[in-house]
Amino acid sequence: LSVAAQYHYTTIIYQISSCDIDPLELRHNFEMNSINGAIILGDSDERIVKKILQTGIPVIGLSTRYFDIPVCTFVEDNLSGIGLAVNYLYRRGFTDIGFIGNPAHSTGFLDRYAGFVASMHRIGLPIREEFQLFDLNEGDEYVTTNLANQLSAMPQLPQAFLCANDNIAIITLKALTTIGLSVPDDVSLIGYDDSMMGKMVTPAITSIDVRCDQ
Repeated sequence: LSVAAQYHYTTIIYQISSCDIDPLELRHNFEMNSINGAIILGDSDERIVKKILQTGIPVIGLSTRYFDIPVCTFVEDNLSGIGLAVNYLYRRGFTDIGFIGNPAHSTGFLDRYAGFVASMHRIGLPIREEFQLFDLNEGDEYVTTNLANQLSAMPQLPQAFLCANDNIAIITLKALTTIGLSVPDDVSLIGYDDSMMGKMVTPAITSIDVRCDQ
């Protein structure tokens, strides 16, 4: 939004579900609001994306991929970003590294998990199934109860967890605190996105900055 303002663009935020109407009606809505282009953030229902395309306005997708519809997309370099995190930990003597986040949640999460696996293989570190937590909570992945239970049930914790984003890192921090563990004394965490929320918690979350401004 700040970049759009710098170039004197007016932005209107739509929920993708609000675009699930007849394309002619949707085009009329866009025209009434002087909308002449759309940026779709993250994974969205391709059926609805097709309706947006049928309005005739230019469309760009961010942090997602579409395989059956002609949309230009831009995806951050998640594989290299997670690779930096794995290398950072390895250079500091960490060899037992886990991953928290469901790869099926989004394109970004899938890419980050793939980057984790590839980087661990490249360095020669073991990828231990018991250190990978995908099922954070059925229905709401940002609730700590299920994650805290999984962490407390682990016979051994890794030296560090890579988290699929900063929100998950914050929830993991809370879950570890709930079961009496300290970050980073007992377990280290690295998040992804370098969000403001990650800077506001105590201790602040070490995070990968995707540099969206460049």
